[in-house]
Amino acid sequence: MLFPPPIVIVLGASLTPGTAWAPYVDPPELWAKSAMPVPIGLGSAPPPGLTQADALIAMDLASRAWMLPACSGARLRIVGAESVVGDGANDGRNDVIVHTTAWPTSLEPGALAHTVIYLGSGGIVEADVHVNAVEYTFSIGASPGAWDLRSVLTHEFGHVLGIGHSSVARATMNAGLPPGIAARSLEPDDVAAVCTLYPADGTEAVVACDRGGPACPSGTRCIGHGCESASEQGTLGAACEAGTGLTRRCDGAGDQAECVTLTSGAEVCAFPCGGDAGEDCGAGLACAATAYAGDSECLP
Repeated sequence: MLFPPPIVIVLGASLTPGTAWAPYVDPPELWAKSAMPVPIGLGSAPPPGLTQADALIAMDLASRAWMLPACSGARLRIVGAESVVGDGANDGRNDVIVHTTAWPTSLEPGALAHTVIYLGSGGIVEADVHVNAVEYTFSIGASPGAWDLRSVLTHEFGHVLGIGHSSVARATMNAGLPPGIAARSLEPDDVAAVCTLYPADGTEAVVACDRGGPACPSGTRCIGHGCESASEQGTLGAACEAGTGLTRRCDGAGDQAECVTLTSGAEVCAFPCGGDAGEDCGAGLACAATAYAGDSECLP
């Protein structure tokens, strides 16, 4: 599935109409520091088969992905459910809008989701994420025939921040969405993007759940520095994804994670550590040696 680039609408007369949107390496506009944390609401009913709570938790965890890197000064805030009139265009609010009866003709035909960004004289002033539940089915987690809502929103929230598509194949901001839950986690190119556009200056609110940041949503636990379901395969500290022929069994934890076999025979998703890095494993994890000489991992 290919993600289209965002639609950009110029509102301010001080900007040249038709300004081309660019990748993050040369962006025309961003959110002002004073606009953060950028509030994002759920402006419609959730996708069929999911509850409002499901959708809000997916939004919460997708937003945290962009805020967790220590170098990131980006801040998003999920504000709950809102009532949207029409398509929410240029109403001064940022919303996730799920379409279930008709996909707007102004959006990319057949797109899984599409973000619309509004530019004013001070940069980005509004961004709405449209989700196509007319042609596609959404789930929470990997499910045959469905798309993981959190993965889709993680990509789209990158666009909300003004980040363009990446040419790196495994990056979350690549235009192609991989199956399953791989797009939930930021890869090095995604981190470079958000930290280049919104470098941390030490004034940002704490995000990590193990360092005084917001508590994890219901049904998830604080593991490492973020929040995950304890039972969801392929995520940090949980069992590796099961199945034959899988080359990556920890997609939900990112490409730097690996499947590690414990002395008990259980296989879990972990990150390499070593030396003083053990202090950075985060909640529920400890840096421990494995059966491989010189190899240590952040293990539950």
